[in-house]
Amino acid sequence: MSTLKINEIFYSIQGESTHVGVPCIFIRFSGCIQNCSFCDSKYAWDEGFEIEPHEILIRIRQESLKCKNVCITGGEPFEQREGLSKLVKLLDDNEYNVCIETNGVHYIGGVPGAFIAIMDIKCPSSEGEGKFDLDNLEILDHEDNLKFVAYIDKDFEFIEKFLSTHKNEIEDIPILISPVLTESQFVNEERMKNTADEVKRLGNMFPDLDIRMQIQIHKIIWGAMTRGV
Repeated sequence: MSTLKINEIFYSIQGESTHVGVPCIFIRFSGCIQNCSFCDSKYAWDEGFEIEPHEILIRIRQESLKCKNVCITGGEPFEQREGLSKLVKLLDDNEYNVCIETNGVHYIGGVPGAFIAIMDIKCPSSEGEGKFDLDNLEILDHEDNLKFVAYIDKDFEFIEKFLSTHKNEIEDIPILISPVLTESQFVNEERMKNTADEVKRLGNMFPDLDIRMQIQIHKIIWGAMTRGV
């Protein structure tokens, strides 16, 4: 079936990734098997409505007639692989620039149509560590992103080990490291400064990798748990 379960569709700016600040239409998929401890979209685990890919195209044109940037997020889009594939092909055929935010648990290869992957590798504090499909590293390139969200020292130790183990596979891929930003923590300057210090440390350890710190600017602008922005 190509029918998709979607949580929300809205027009905003990209709050993270190497495309941060770009006007973008978001399509949030429902459902995720990870259920991470600090997930900022738990409402998308179950809530949603059914819609066909061609109907999504109509909806995004209602959000913005001019914007050609689309971010498919979740939930986890690759849990609805058949419908996702048809949607990506449809968007590509209509000349949209597509990125997909994914947790990397599912293999992302073989999807018709072009897209940029923003792949979130889960650290220990997320309680989703170890479920990543390492085959995905073989198909990522310099246009894709690897993202780590860090909360405790053990997370940075995990990131260091991952970079050391896979540095030859990811040397051309931007590596984004973010502090956890939740409703009670998004103004935690100490955590943001600690993340900056860790990014500097890792940058010295791995000078050939493209390591960057990022902060989710949509949460700074509209609040950590505001929906549809």
